Amino acid sequence: MVIVLSKLKPKIGFLISKFNHGGGTERVTTEIANGLSQRGYDINIISCQKGFSPIFDLNKDVKLFSLHGELVNNSIKRKISNLKHLKSIIKQQQIDILITVDVELYIYAFPLQLMKLCKVIAWEHFNYFKEYGKLEKLSQYLAARYSNELIVISHADLKNYKANVKHLTKTCCIYNPLPLISEKTSDLSNKRVLAVGRLEKQKGFDLLLEAWKYVEKENNQWNLDIFGNGTEKDLLLQQIDYLNLKRVKINDYSESIQKEYLNSSIYVLSSRYEGFGLVLLEAQEFGLPTVSFDCPEGPSEIIDNGQNGFLIENFDTLELGKKILKLINNRTLLENFAKNARNNLDRFNIVDILNKWEDVINNL
Repeated sequence: MVIVLSKLKPKIGFLISKFNHGGGTERVTTEIANGLSQRGYDINIISCQKGFSPIFDLNKDVKLFSLHGELVNNSIKRKISNLKHLKSIIKQQQIDILITVDVELYIYAFPLQLMKLCKVIAWEHFNYFKEYGKLEKLSQYLAARYSNELIVISHADLKNYKANVKHLTKTCCIYNPLPLISEKTSDLSNKRVLAVGRLEKQKGFDLLLEAWKYVEKENNQWNLDIFGNGTEKDLLLQQIDYLNLKRVKINDYSESIQKEYLNSSIYVLSSRYEGFGLVLLEAQEFGLPTVSFDCPEGPSEIIDNGQNGFLIENFDTLELGKKILKLINNRTLLENFAKNARNNLDRFNIVDILNKWEDVINNL
């Protein structure tokens, strides 16, 4: 009699910077961690700082750990402490595969990989051309050369890595999944333009305000609502005063963002660069026409230009304002874009994306 032993699933760890944050990185990490947990994987999320109070709902079987980096002020000592604690968690939990949520964290995983304590997947959450400091740039290079697999989140960025990294490690593209599913779509009745994201330079809300200056000059009935928190808030409020904008409001991050999508009629993304542009998917799921800079990387793989939204040359704030105004002034075009908003969202189906993640994990 032949006894067939079932193959045990590898234990997975996600290493993330600050799991307490409520951004797209934390949201999609939660989605993938939950999905793999539901498929029977032992999932551990390790936060470099804090991490025990996640914003998004997490499966009860997912275990949380923290390296407590917030307790060490000196940056060099913090990195040494983080590595020491990470090594301890990897050993104690017997983690087989560590997924670094963003390539800049690979600097911690590289020594563990050399010690053969675990295999490492480096998960790029921005793009190859993101402006990093010297240490982060080194981490990106090491991840691209030596991780067991590099996962990027757009086909454009896959081309970036292939064109710029010699001896690139095994690399594939896996899209981020659509995080919110809605039975309802906006009825386009509210004269409101929506933008969501961290109030940081990367997100380009200063550029959006420049574009909105043109919109307000031509239309005094529509409002722009920005939802988010961040270090640029005071500067943005000063810019609103300087430009004498009357129909703009900056709101704190909303835990019921679904309501905000449903109560809006246009979504705008003005980022200088993106890893993907998850909010564009969310906006489309709620039936919103989208207007976005064609920034690197992501929006061009989400928006069908002229069908469900507009792609604008990066940093062209005047054209961004004109395209917003074009949708405001053309109800037929607005409604047509809304009808097409959900046409291609099957590409971002969570089931198919989890299947691709499992293929990577099982082939290591």
